[in-house]
Amino acid sequence: MKSALQNARLRPKMLGIDWNKTQNDWKVHLIGLFNNNKDKYQNEVLFSDFTELTQSTSTFSQDSEKTESIARGTYGYSGKNKFKPEVGIEVAKNELSSKTEHSGSIENVDVDEIRSEIFANFTYQFSEYFTVKGGLTGEFSQI
Repeated sequence: MKSALQNARLRPKMLGIDWNKTQNDWKVHLIGLFNNNKDKYQNEVLFSDFTELTQSTSTFSQDSEKTESIARGTYGYSGKNKFKPEVGIEVAKNELSSKTEHSGSIENVDVDEIRSEIFANFTYQFSEYFTVKGGLTGEFSQI
């Protein structure tokens, strides 16, 4: 026979900012995002063997925190011309901290990443039915 007790507690937090301004057919767009999740899991399983009158217990728990912060800025043409260029940059920081315990064995994991991206895009509308989009992106990451 097996019985289990499970418990989970999730606490997400999110914040976003979105701002843009258009002047003379050129648009500046700034975005900021923040996401934080604190999760806690607990699980206990009790095994009973009635033929031998024995019991054993297996436990598992995990506390983790994940954080992501992103800042992005773009500058592009938003007028009526057929050719519409856009350039931008994005910077992100990701963090993970986790503590896991399984039947007395404990593992800690910490990971940090900083990522940045620069890009240039364009849209060219040949007609109402035919549009070409293209771009170049460079991404850099350090873990």
